[in-house]
Amino acid sequence: MRLKRKVLIIWLISILALLPGCTNIREVETWGSSEQPIARAQFIGKNEAIRVVESTQEVAWFKRTAPYPCLIRIVQYPTAKDPVYIIEAAEDQRDHLVVFQRYRVDAYTGRILEY
Repeated sequence: MRLKRKVLIIWLISILALLPGCTNIREVETWGSSEQPIARAQFIGKNEAIRVVESTQEVAWFKRTAPYPCLIRIVQYPTAKDPVYIIEAAEDQRDHLVVFQRYRVDAYTGRILEY
C-alpha cells in the first residue's frame, strides 16, 4: 500500500513538472485578434510619451499661465490596431477638468502625430 502511494506521488510530481504553466483562458478568449497586446518593448513607455507632450511649447505655456494645477494624462494606451497614445493636457479645477489640448503620440517613434 505504501509503495503504491509513493509511486503515485512521484508520478504526479513528474507530470506537474513536465506540463507547461496554466493559461488564463478568459483573458485569451476576450481579446480580439487585433487587440492582443504587442510586446511592450516595441512601444515607448508611458512616461516618455507624457514627456513628449510636456516638452511642446503650447503645453509649457499652458502650465505657466493656467490659474489651476495642470494635469497631463493618458486617455488611451496603444494597441496593435491603433498604436498611439492619446494624451490630454488639462486644468484640474478640483470638481472637473478643463481640457486644453489632446495629443496623439506615435507609440513607436514618440512623435506627435496631430493635435
